[in-house]
Amino acid sequence: MSERVVKMNELIRQEIARLLEQEIEWPKNCLVTVVKVITSRDLKSAKIFLSIFPDNLSGTALHLIRKSTKQLRELLAEELTIFTTPRLNFFIDSTERQAAKIDEVIDNLKNER
Repeated sequence: MSERVVKMNELIRQEIARLLEQEIEWPKNCLVTVVKVITSRDLKSAKIFLSIFPDNLSGTALHLIRKSTKQLRELLAEELTIFTTPRLNFFIDSTERQAAKIDEVIDNLKNER
């Protein structure tokens, strides 16, 4: 991955995190964190991975974000000084959930011995 794309990933991550905090009215006790951004080489699209707590609000939060995607992209375009603003695609980052399952399996194996 080129240094340019790495820098763009971090810049988009920071800006999207700020915009999500300022522009979307979240359900009570909902915490949304931008975990990582993966931008295509041509900078035309960006996959944005989110961590949403608690898990039972992830569907609601993702729905709110996807409903606001056009507005978020327009606001991002105002902040970034690049030729084309990437198309934004939001996903739930399941890394934390998978790690918890692996920890649980390991603990169960230890307890069986």
